[in-house]
Amino acid sequence: MSIIITTRTRCGEMKSGKRSWWSRRGCASQRVQSGTKKVGLELLALPAMHLQSYPSLLSAILASDSKATSSLTATSSNSADPAAAKGWGGMEHPDDPYLRDAIQAMEVLWRNTKEKTLRVRGPWWDKGRSVFQSGVANAKSTAEVWKYYKDGLGIDKDRLVFKPEEWNSLDLQDEHRSLIQFGKLLRQSDELDRWIELYVLLFDDCLVLTDINEWYGVTKFYVNRPIPLELLTIDRITNPPLQRSGPLRDLRSQSGIGPGHKVSNSTSSSQTFTSLSQPLVYPITLHHLGRLASRPMSTFLASTLKASPSTSGSELPPNLILYAESVAAHAEWGAKLQKALAAHRKKNRVFKVKVLNNQTFLTSAGVEGSSGTNGGVLDSGWSHDGTFTGKVTCSVPFNGRVLVAVGCADGVWIGFRHDPTSMRRILHLKMVSQCAVLDDYGIFLVLADKQLFAYQIEALVPSSPLNANISKLPTKLSGNEVHFFRVGTLFRRKLIIFMMKKGPGSIFRVLEPTGGKIHEQANTPSRFLSRSPKFKWLKVYRDFFLASESYDLIFLKEKIAILCSKGFEIMDMNNFKSVTVPRRDDPRFSSFAERSESCRPVGMFMLAQDEFLLCYNGFGIYIDKHGHIAREIIEWESDAQRAAVHAQYVLLFNSRFIEVRHLKTGRLAQIIPGSEIRCIWDGRGESSLSAVNDAQVYAVMNAPETVGGPQGPRAIVQQVIELLPIVS
Repeated sequence: MSIIITTRTRCGEMKSGKRSWWSRRGCASQRVQSGTKKVGLELLALPAMHLQSYPSLLSAILASDSKATSSLTATSSNSADPAAAKGWGGMEHPDDPYLRDAIQAMEVLWRNTKEKTLRVRGPWWDKGRSVFQSGVANAKSTAEVWKYYKDGLGIDKDRLVFKPEEWNSLDLQDEHRSLIQFGKLLRQSDELDRWIELYVLLFDDCLVLTDINEWYGVTKFYVNRPIPLELLTIDRITNPPLQRSGPLRDLRSQSGIGPGHKVSNSTSSSQTFTSLSQPLVYPITLHHLGRLASRPMSTFLASTLKASPSTSGSELPPNLILYAESVAAHAEWGAKLQKALAAHRKKNRVFKVKVLNNQTFLTSAGVEGSSGTNGGVLDSGWSHDGTFTGKVTCSVPFNGRVLVAVGCADGVWIGFRHDPTSMRRILHLKMVSQCAVLDDYGIFLVLADKQLFAYQIEALVPSSPLNANISKLPTKLSGNEVHFFRVGTLFRRKLIIFMMKKGPGSIFRVLEPTGGKIHEQANTPSRFLSRSPKFKWLKVYRDFFLASESYDLIFLKEKIAILCSKGFEIMDMNNFKSVTVPRRDDPRFSSFAERSESCRPVGMFMLAQDEFLLCYNGFGIYIDKHGHIAREIIEWESDAQRAAVHAQYVLLFNSRFIEVRHLKTGRLAQIIPGSEIRCIWDGRGESSLSAVNDAQVYAVMNAPETVGGPQGPRAIVQQVIELLPIVS
């Protein structure tokens, strides 16, 4: 049995102390069906800040009947006699037992709220959820979250104001959302002698900084982009307090403590400060590693990250310094931040990182991406031969995922997928940038130094001793200016498309395997190329031209999408007609037209038959099947260099972390940190289908420590990893 407490009209009736039979029946009409013996507390949690007032208001209703006056005191003291409350024509009103139960329940709730941790089950914005609260302050914090939510309960709407082009990523309706800490903090402006008052909200998964603005009695909070806790680390919370006076140029210290005068007990003249009567502030120094750390709504988060995150062992300078106005507030914020960060790291993840190889692929610690071929050999023997391999650039599994090929600056290594010691250099090629496998045709494709080569897989990894003598000589498929190639299926035909640059435009050649093996080679003229190969195992399907610089190509169901300087060009391979998406005639396109021109497309993924996600390096946007914008922009936390998809997640790669988001909603799901991260396989280029629970994305990242002996050269270990979905 649950009770719904009051409306504004009923509040007026309660204050007057008068109530008619119909008003009493009206109260009962709002009662939820009684089928349980327990008083429901779900709606008692809603007015958490007014718990003390409800018992007296309900008692006033009981006291409205003069014959029930004697029962009022007993009800408040939890010793009510039901017979004493009978005062409605000699009979107890049907509402009175529920009112007494409600008063008793609210008094117990208030005592528990003051004394101990309380679990309140109830609707979180009209949804049945579990919310953990602790003490009076946390009960009030729940009410604060509700205040900010845009609901229809008569509460001020639009209290949280986002930038027009930014997507509201707070998701206050999420069932796991909780507000851990909130209150006022300060930040020193870039302007002289000016401090900015911020209202800061620490949620269970993000930190939100807001500017407070009151206008005609209405308080609104102008929100900077929420900072995910996975991108936030605490630098220091024990720095000495600062005085709030002094120009900014004299207050920034090289030690990373930030603006302000340090408070010191020294009497040295070099540490003479302004008047000691100035109030003290207590700094909290944080790191924010996201791309948008320096893209504030107003002026906060102005100190950007300046050091290179790839520098091994270097300490990153802080880029976010907040100040509390008291020792107690500083201690509380520090404790809550540490607790929130620790709890967030323990949350479930959608992907786990599995290291496939951390022994073979080494680069010189002195020069990034150096091949180290000038006699560079490790004396520690970390890999099977200790030689430098150069920068890892690509990878692809094949032969039923038993084998894996890894391309580097100095060649191609092949070995068993789960046996790092089996990796051997099979091809001695320079500047390998891409590789792919056509298992059904026995073809291994390699793009090295802007030339596309084809090899027989049997020649590289013989399945029988009888095939050990097959020639490893490659078949050259292109000229010397191939920028990328892709393998896919269109109209049930396996196709290979590679792109060559010609002036400001791009030339595409489409090849189709015929079912044979690589065994001979010839040349034939082409209208685009002076010389073009023709093979018995491969034939030219089409050539076409696009008048813009191209970066990548994606196979759709019946068309191809070319990622180019114009954006996303959707081309029909039957008539070679194309259309650019998002559509330029879309009224919503004008709002981000300038920005889309300055960003680079990195991926396009299908959600359903009628919706796609377009990924730029800075943001993402959904379009419908006609190319019109369907939703608001989604801002990435990183400057994405590559995008991949696995089932219902999209993965965005940056050198510092991998950003995992829900494909359908764009919500942030996970951050995978690392150093010098690169995607080396995005699921394309493999002929055989794989299960959803298998890894469909490979990456490489640097190991935390360098290796090598004190006498020999030191090297950076490149760890080849796969991202395995976590099956719950």
